[in-house]
Amino acid sequence: MSMSIAVEAILMTGGLALTPLERFTAMRGLNSHHPIPDSMREFVTHPGFIWGGILLIVILLISLFAVRRKRTVQGKRQHKEQFIFLCDQRGLTAQQREILAAIATKSGSGRTEDIFFQLELFMRGASKLMQDFFTSGHNVIERKKMNVLIGQIKQKLGYQKGSGGIPVRRGRDPGLSSRDIPVGKTVSIALSTRSAGSRVDAVVIQNDEFELVLRPEIPVSCPPGEHWNVRYRLGTSTYEFDALTMVCGSEGLELNHAESVRYLNRRRFLRVPVELPAQVAMFPTQRPEGPGRIAGPLFVPATITEISGPGLRIHTGLTAEHGQRLLVVFELEPGKTIQDVAEVRGLRETAQDQSIGVELIGLDDATVNELIRTTNAIAIRRDSQMRKVNSIRPETVVADGGQQHG
Repeated sequence: MSMSIAVEAILMTGGLALTPLERFTAMRGLNSHHPIPDSMREFVTHPGFIWGGILLIVILLISLFAVRRKRTVQGKRQHKEQFIFLCDQRGLTAQQREILAAIATKSGSGRTEDIFFQLELFMRGASKLMQDFFTSGHNVIERKKMNVLIGQIKQKLGYQKGSGGIPVRRGRDPGLSSRDIPVGKTVSIALSTRSAGSRVDAVVIQNDEFELVLRPEIPVSCPPGEHWNVRYRLGTSTYEFDALTMVCGSEGLELNHAESVRYLNRRRFLRVPVELPAQVAMFPTQRPEGPGRIAGPLFVPATITEISGPGLRIHTGLTAEHGQRLLVVFELEPGKTIQDVAEVRGLRETAQDQSIGVELIGLDDATVNELIRTTNAIAIRRDSQMRKVNSIRPETVVADGGQQHG
């Protein structure tokens, strides 16, 4: 039955009055009268057609796999060539290249050349390599030799900052490494797995190019490869870093160096009003003195009206700007002179002069502690004087009142 005959039959039998279900059944009947031609059915079901389709799919999959593998091989070759080029550029020896390749693998980076540009990757890979090296049973000499080699690689890659001594700090970005901690400095240590728990004080007894040696105040014990969290104060701020144990014995705790020193917080200080004469000058000097002549600083008188540890409030006629550096000289106590570089943190204009908030940024720990001690002593004296005044004031008022009533 053709399409037109079926439609005509539906209309003749009152198809317009059929229910939706009846219409759906009738339409299904239409399709059943148009089967696939036998020739097409035989072609589609022929084994040759089926196997040809399967073969085509297999060929496409193999081609896709080959293209991806070729790209992967080319990418690896390019990464290797770039790695070799960067090694040549930095002057790495064959042994150092081998170690650096292992560090790159341990870092988990997909591209070996990234190890030349990301300190975090280098430190992570080096730490894992050292741990594996320690756990494999190498002796102390071999562990130290490996640490020295990694330190040399780090230096050639430009990651090794600091050369000992305390630099003038710049706010919260000191650019420090563990090499900047001086011998004799007291730090606090704890195993990294429980760094927030109880800590032990330790003294730095050696700090050279390749290792940091501490003497804890109480004996500690740990296997090579264990991580320690080290905290120390530098001027007004507290910093920390994690270091790997190379040797832990009676001679002390020997740690490898860390370039990623983290800033923790600033120390809090009392704010005490004072009135101390001072001298301030621009730093560096901006006065031209002619060819071949070095201009000295031009000091102007000032008054320090507030001390808060290394923070000072200075009233002076000198015009300064936020972030600018000044030379500040004043006598903290008779015979105790403070002279340092200060960075301007805040400005307030007054009717007579300029009120400048500065922070002394080049002080060592001993001078900072002296400032704290003196500031606390001034605060105690002022508090004692205020208590005396408050204890005397009521009696004076009563006496005056009695005289007035009398």
